[in-house]
Amino acid sequence: MTVIWPGDTTSVPKGWELPKNGKKLRIRVPVKDRFSEFVKVKRDPSSNTTTVTGYSVDVFNYVVKALPYALPYEYIPFAKPDGETAGTYNDLIYQVYSKVKLSPTFSCT
Repeated sequence: MTVIWPGDTTSVPKGWELPKNGKKLRIRVPVKDRFSEFVKVKRDPSSNTTTVTGYSVDVFNYVVKALPYALPYEYIPFAKPDGETAGTYNDLIYQVYSKVKLSPTFSCT
């Protein structure tokens, strides 16, 4: 049986397959008190869990759910081990630009 994919092709388009490498899209989120209606990171030290909420997060989650393929992702707070911010917005952008390896220790989904 032949499957015809969007674009009238028989080749499986990229993104329609489940990722086999186990990699997730890693989204760095700022840990700041300002603009918490857009993104807010809350850490619960008793359960060692982190929750990311806010308008930007809601929009992103909605779009990901609407995609016709799986997109594994995780939010990674831009924070020190104590939960405090790891720097300025410029520091965060510079780390993305520099492709700094992210520590999975402080990730959340």
